[in-house]
Amino acid sequence: MKLYYNYMVNNNLKSIISLSCKGVLFSVLFALCGTYAGAQVKKDKKPVTDTFKIANNFIAKKKFRKANKVLKKYHAAHPKDLNSLWLQAQAHLYAGNNKKSNELYQAALKLAPQNDYLKLSYIHSLADMGKTVQAENVLYAMENAGADYSDIALLHARLYYYEGNNKKANVYMKKALQYDNKNGEANDLDDMIQAAKAPHVSLSSSYLSDNQPLTILTSSIKADLPFNKSLNIFVEGTDYHFLQNTTSDAPWVRIGNRMFFPKAGMHLTYGGGIMKFPVKNEVSWTGELSLNQKISQQFDVDLSLDHGPYFGTKSSVDTNISAYRFAAMLNWHKNNWLAQAAFLNSLYPDNNNVYGAYAYLLAPVVVFQQGKLQLGLSSSYSNSNSNRYQSVQTLGDILSTFTPNMTIGGVYDPYFTPGDLYINSALLLFSVNASKEVSININGDVGTGSILNPYLYLDKTPSGAIYIAKGYSTEHFTPYSASFALSYHIDKTWNLSGKYTYRSTYFFNSNYASISLDKSFQHRKKDTKTVKKSAFSRSIQDIEDKIQALYRCKNVKDLKQSTDNIRTQLVALRDAQLKKKNSSEITPGSMDALRMQDRYNSLNEMIAEIDSVDFDDKEAKDNKREWLTDKQFELTSIHYNGSFDEE
Repeated sequence: MKLYYNYMVNNNLKSIISLSCKGVLFSVLFALCGTYAGAQVKKDKKPVTDTFKIANNFIAKKKFRKANKVLKKYHAAHPKDLNSLWLQAQAHLYAGNNKKSNELYQAALKLAPQNDYLKLSYIHSLADMGKTVQAENVLYAMENAGADYSDIALLHARLYYYEGNNKKANVYMKKALQYDNKNGEANDLDDMIQAAKAPHVSLSSSYLSDNQPLTILTSSIKADLPFNKSLNIFVEGTDYHFLQNTTSDAPWVRIGNRMFFPKAGMHLTYGGGIMKFPVKNEVSWTGELSLNQKISQQFDVDLSLDHGPYFGTKSSVDTNISAYRFAAMLNWHKNNWLAQAAFLNSLYPDNNNVYGAYAYLLAPVVVFQQGKLQLGLSSSYSNSNSNRYQSVQTLGDILSTFTPNMTIGGVYDPYFTPGDLYINSALLLFSVNASKEVSININGDVGTGSILNPYLYLDKTPSGAIYIAKGYSTEHFTPYSASFALSYHIDKTWNLSGKYTYRSTYFFNSNYASISLDKSFQHRKKDTKTVKKSAFSRSIQDIEDKIQALYRCKNVKDLKQSTDNIRTQLVALRDAQLKKKNSSEITPGSMDALRMQDRYNSLNEMIAEIDSVDFDDKEAKDNKREWLTDKQFELTSIHYNGSFDEE
């Protein structure tokens, strides 16, 4: 069982186990089970082709289409072969073809409806597809039938982690690790669960310089405090330090919360803050509201609305300007293909709108075990209701020094307002994991652009008054950018990252550099040694088994009798905890005493809840599975939320 389950990967969690490992373990599994039918032989019994070996080699190289072609041909010749269907289902899952993968799993289950290994693989795959409710139903059906494998606890942990319930995921994770603390997949999942439930702090600093000239040094500290899927608080403090003619600062503090609704596939973020602008000692409020809604396995939508400062031009630093910004994005992703289409709009205090839209598509060109190369295309358009380009001099100053060939200098004041700005670009993204600790990302784009560029000149009104007029000319340019990012995982709790970007547009060239240090305050994993279970642990395990057996009760009478037996055991276990706590061996107020009291309280609550359930009530009887599942988790929580086997 462990050989099979350890091979399985989680696509949503970035491939916990390498693809090369999968192929080897598949071969081992089939050989051990005695169902390895992949070798085609001649009459002299010498193998000609090892179909599964070829397929697994293709999978290891992420050539899923070729793997499925080989397996499909083999299965057509051996329609009753379970393993070819099973491996096809996995290969389609890795390729992102979830619908086809699900169909093949269903077909395999029809061939072998009693194969628990296949069912566990199917549950794992359903979780990877995001079908957690369906995965739970299959898992509960297995438990109802009396299945009891160490990997069931691991699957519970995975499903709860996907649903954002890190508390329950953590409890079942402890149970899974007690079964097998050497399981690589379990340890990797445990690391992610611990990271998700741990506080996180990030320190960062960035430097931006362009030839407007505008130079900004930014420093920030951010803390994430996760409690549960509905309460994930973040606090952030940022200081913008402007290095221009005069030095000025703009501190900004904000706080917010992130919520996750797994059944709806929705992430919601909201927050607010205050900022002190760099001049006039003005203070303004800021706010943000964003929503990510999953539409299907490949599609999701992002909607966001925020109110915050604008520091995009030199003149904006001296003006104290905020804007309302709205964005709507449709995202598509499938097997290393990425696409996005978006609409953006900004509303400024003078009721002027700056709006735009863009779309891009990225395709995988080279995909290998350590990284990938993607190429793509993008197109964007932006415009504004009213242009804010104006003269840097007054009319009087211009007239005092005016010559016929004089160019009137202008600037966007206080914010940039594009005029029919079109940009079409070719994209390149290269990412590689150079080692377990180091990852590198290199991005670049180059394209063609055009804009209605404003210019200023002197003109006269019909009455003869001179004024500064504005005209437009279509200008063409070649925008491009390049960036390099490096991330170094010092260990499981520390990460150091840096990035540099150079950008060239029609209006300015810029250099941007940033560095960030992240710290996760997750608990360090202790070396788990296999120890003999205590009497308490054995009693809890026995009660867990009896609760699981309740699913098989044929009628209300059997259910009542079995529940009464469980209640009797709970009472005896509860009273034993109180007796031990009050014994002379336990020091009052010690950690042992507190642990005994906590066990007593938890068990007492369970007994009270059992007493409150009326099994004669049809609704209560119909909902018994949910109730029993909660009780089983509570027992598991009592058992594995702490170190109890040292007694």
